[in-house]
Amino acid sequence: MNWVSNLFGVPTKATPIGCVVVLVGIALVGYSMVCGWICYMAVQSTEIQEKESLLRFYGISCVVSLVGGIWLLRFGSRKALEADMSEPDDGPIMR
Repeated sequence: MNWVSNLFGVPTKATPIGCVVVLVGIALVGYSMVCGWICYMAVQSTEIQEKESLLRFYGISCVVSLVGGIWLLRFGSRKALEADMSEPDDGPIMR
């Protein structure tokens, strides 16, 4: 474990947990965009025989990840703005 801290260093600043939650929300919105693109490409394709299950899976994934991502973005940004960061050098913790 000591070699890991020597290699990467020990974090010295606290991080608001909201920032991490916002990053997860951004990832979910990105996944939603990919799923939406796959749905669009499947609808446009003439070579796919059984489109229904493909469209159902990626359509539901798109909607669920978009709603979850937007909710995480709102929740995380609220938590990040409410975090008490008066002493950010007090240790490597999440607030």
